[in-house]
Amino acid sequence: WPVLFIAVVVTIVVIVNMINSSYGRAIISVREDEVAAEVMGINTTKYKVLAFVVGAAFAGLAGALYAHYFYIVKPETFNFLKSFDILVMVVLGGLG
Repeated sequence: WPVLFIAVVVTIVVIVNMINSSYGRAIISVREDEVAAEVMGINTTKYKVLAFVVGAAFAGLAGALYAHYFYIVKPETFNFLKSFDILVMVVLGGLG
């Protein structure tokens, strides 16, 4: 479990630092009002791609840790109910 703990701490540190940086402020401004961000000179495509890449990297890390700790990844593990659970978490959790 130490690897999982270290991964969680690193994830939190990276996200907090990113949110408080100029990149994070640009991503938040694109999320809030894309047209206004574009008018202010923010390259919205660049920051959308950056947000996607960061999210995909953390999703990949989560998948790697899942496979490492459970030793096997089967399609049966991720059925419709698991997808529904994740959707409910996203809806109830909000945008962040």
